[in-house]
Amino acid sequence: MEAARAGRSIVRKSTRHALARSYAQVAAGPSALNLNTPSIFQQAVNATEPRTNWTKDEISQIHQTPLMELAFAAVSLRS
Repeated sequence: MEAARAGRSIVRKSTRHALARSYAQVAAGPSALNLNTPSIFQQAVNATEPRTNWTKDEISQIHQTPLMELAFAAVSLRS
């Protein structure tokens, strides 16, 4: 009976550990950022007309923009 209880607690602990959320770390420090140049996302938000010459890297950068940042920009444009 004790062995069965011990087995269950090990399973529970490992399941909880597997479900634990890991957080990413920032790879580049502030010195690596060029704050004078607007990001591709900011350029797209501030554009006055549609663009048809997007590069794969630019599309990838916008695709990797956090969802809440995209949503905030969309709401800001409607105001």
